[in-house]
Amino acid sequence: MTTSPTITYTLEEFLMRFEMKIDRQFYELKQNIAELKTELKQDIAELKTEFKQEIAEVKTELKQDIAELKTEFKQEIVEVKTELKQDIAELKTEFKHEIVEVKVELKEVKNELKEVKLEVANLSGDVKALDERVKGIDKRLENLEFIVRGGLVAFLTAFIGLILKVAGIIPNIKTI
Repeated sequence: MTTSPTITYTLEEFLMRFEMKIDRQFYELKQNIAELKTELKQDIAELKTEFKQEIAEVKTELKQDIAELKTEFKQEIVEVKTELKQDIAELKTEFKHEIVEVKVELKEVKNELKEVKLEVANLSGDVKALDERVKGIDKRLENLEFIVRGGLVAFLTAFIGLILKVAGIIPNIKTI
């Protein structure tokens, strides 16, 4: 059997060697940490770049979407304005037609009134009968004026309500 040579170290030499070995391991550990820091910084920089690119892409898409929505909204507004103008024109035409009809009726009533006045002048004996007829005609005139005014108020109220509803100022109201 061969015996291995015995190496004897003093405690001081042993501690010095041990300290050198620990210093070497710390040095290697520091180098590994420095390398990891560098890699981590590079990874973070790459992630920042990717994140900025993705944000830029999302901003671009959002701007395009907003532009498209604005265009669509403007087109819809133009269409609604056109429809409103057509509706208003139709309502004006109908209103003018109704006014003409009312004027014709008023002329007819005026003509009847003239006839009644002539008959009153010619027929003094039937004053009471003619007086009642004139009162009836007056009542019809009042009723007609009342109906015309009421119709005009209802028409204007409905027209303004329609405009406000189309413009979205008044929400849809459900009736019971």
